[in-house]
Amino acid sequence: MIYFTGDWINDNKIMYDILEKIDFYKGGRTGPIMEGIPKNGRSMLWGSTWRFPCKKYTQVEGTGLHYTKCKEENKHLYEIYKEYIGIYWKEFEFNDKTQVQMNLNFPCPPHKDNRNIGYSILVGYGEYIGGEINIVTDEGITTTLDIRKEKGVVFNGANLLHYVSPFTIENTNRYSLVFFNTRALKNTPEFKSCEIY
Repeated sequence: MIYFTGDWINDNKIMYDILEKIDFYKGGRTGPIMEGIPKNGRSMLWGSTWRFPCKKYTQVEGTGLHYTKCKEENKHLYEIYKEYIGIYWKEFEFNDKTQVQMNLNFPCPPHKDNRNIGYSILVGYGEYIGGEINIVTDEGITTTLDIRKEKGVVFNGANLLHYVSPFTIENTNRYSLVFFNTRALKNTPEFKSCEIY
């Protein structure tokens, strides 16, 4: 291991420190998902997109997609994320098509990730109160989970409505990472986990 130790608590402190060094700029997300987001709330995609402003960045071979600004400016995160995933979720195939939604103090409202394929991995970092993920079944049953627990939360964000509980931060920021694959990239492996939230 180069970046991490194999100890969940230590590794999440390491990831927190890595995220603290990233410039979380205001991304291009618009619409209802941005309603009620605090001024210091940020959410940006480390991955690939079809959005026009990103056409100036590296093109993903064999697609009409380009790197997002976040990935173009933070290519070093590839090896960091790959090692982290390889330690804790060996069954998730991390490759150049993997997407990572990077959130800073971002209380995501109820939504489904319609373009995702397979299961997503959600992990939280920092010392904060609240900020759990709420996952709602089609029957209306809500499960509330702390995303800082060991191995985070694994669930199908395309099929299940989910949202973040209100949270308060004092001495640290609240970061979260969502590792997922998308239908937009052909031949993307579908992560079929046997370990769901």
